[in-house]
Amino acid sequence: APLGQPVPVAAVLLVTACLWWLTPRPAGAAGGPWRRPWLAPLLLLLALALQLQMRFADEIRQLGWSPRRGAATERRKPPAPFLVARHGGRAALISSTARLPFCRRARKELHRLGLDGFDWILVTYHMSDEQRSCWAPLSQQLVRGHDGRLTPGMRLESPGLALVPLSHEAHAYGVTAGSRRARVLIGPAAQRWAGSDGAALLDAWPPLPPVP
Repeated sequence: APLGQPVPVAAVLLVTACLWWLTPRPAGAAGGPWRRPWLAPLLLLLALALQLQMRFADEIRQLGWSPRRGAATERRKPPAPFLVARHGGRAALISSTARLPFCRRARKELHRLGLDGFDWILVTYHMSDEQRSCWAPLSQQLVRGHDGRLTPGMRLESPGLALVPLSHEAHAYGVTAGSRRARVLIGPAAQRWAGSDGAALLDAWPPLPPVP
């Protein structure tokens, strides 16, 4: 769908508008509340406005995914950096893992947003041929761990979206999506860098909010 999957509030407004049109009007005084022909179009416009706001909003967000039921150890680990950045109806993806469940979750996100592909994808971990066959169709610009580390002076960029490496030694990046800015720190080396050499540099890049 060009506008993506309906957000819940927009879906409720759309159903309400349809019911308003399709439900028979009672006669007499009881039908007074129904004599508002403008209400259904207004609800439709509100639903469309909410959907457009979702589709074209600026956002940097950690994507959720569901581990296997028995993977108690995985559930205790902090979530792997797996982020979508959106601006103006476009999107990009940053992932610290090439595992197939994350690839399938990224494909679902494309469907939710109504997009054919991400502008670019950065996967910082090496990937197998099987994993590459899953990730490659999601974007025409796929940067993998095999391709070497991005270093300061290099960048991934498309209209309104950019990823800027901040460190020569660690996977530390600044990400912009329109008016939004955030830091992405992948792995212990990036955390150590952020706590020492990168502390001053990261002042311009606010941390991402915690994952719910």
